[in-house]
Amino acid sequence: MTEEHTTQVNNAITLLQRNVDLLLDSVLHAQTGKVQPQLVPPKLLSESLRESQASFPGDTILPFALSADSTSLVYKVCDVLVYMQNGRLSYTVRMPLIDKGKFKAHYLKPIPIPINKD
Repeated sequence: MTEEHTTQVNNAITLLQRNVDLLLDSVLHAQTGKVQPQLVPPKLLSESLRESQASFPGDTILPFALSADSTSLVYKVCDVLVYMQNGRLSYTVRMPLIDKGKFKAHYLKPIPIPINKD
């Protein structure tokens, strides 16, 4: 019985140590503006972006299609703001959007003009 309790206590201490390490890593990465995938899993981030698309400004889209393969792009392209409020570590993820409107391109052709005629 004592060995079983010792094993349970050791497992609990190991789990607690992993969680403390994860929180410390998260705070350290938060100072550099990076999201820990263990805290904000890629699937959760993709789902949140998918749900947010309805509130994007008109004629704007994400720079890539959201899929299981594009989750690594989300972490590369997004800008993360991290802050502490009421004892909570909070993340604000900003994603660049592409305007899918049509634009007219104007091309200028330089015309050489002689300056000195001697």
